[in-house]
Amino acid sequence: MRILTVGLDHGADFALEGVDVETLGLCRAEVDADRAAFPLYEYDAIIINPQSFSRFLFGAPTEHSALDTELFSLKREKDAYDIDSRFDQAVRETELVAAIERGATVVWCLSPSRRQNMFGYREMFRSPAASKPAR
Repeated sequence: MRILTVGLDHGADFALEGVDVETLGLCRAEVDADRAAFPLYEYDAIIINPQSFSRFLFGAPTEHSALDTELFSLKREKDAYDIDSRFDQAVRETELVAAIERGATVVWCLSPSRRQNMFGYREMFRSPAASKPAR
């Protein structure tokens, strides 16, 4: 069984025979191959905890995660860290729909709203990959 956790730390001691748990983000693989999840339809279970934009993109918090200006701070660190450059909504939504159709279990954790104005308002509780799969 293959499990993806996005934004959750399952702990270094966690191990189950026959279970492979990966903690990765939903950023584009060509931008950050080390922190990007494989296509979502390759997983048997997906747990997404979008507490911050960093967790959503990279799978783990960064020093920017707690900031009210997280998106601007990420972009200042590296221009390619802009959410529109790092994340391909159409591709990840299609993958998530395919994963569900193949029988994957998807758990979307509730998180406080992280509303930020960056070229329009963005909110994490209404994640960029949730609209089509929710339907």
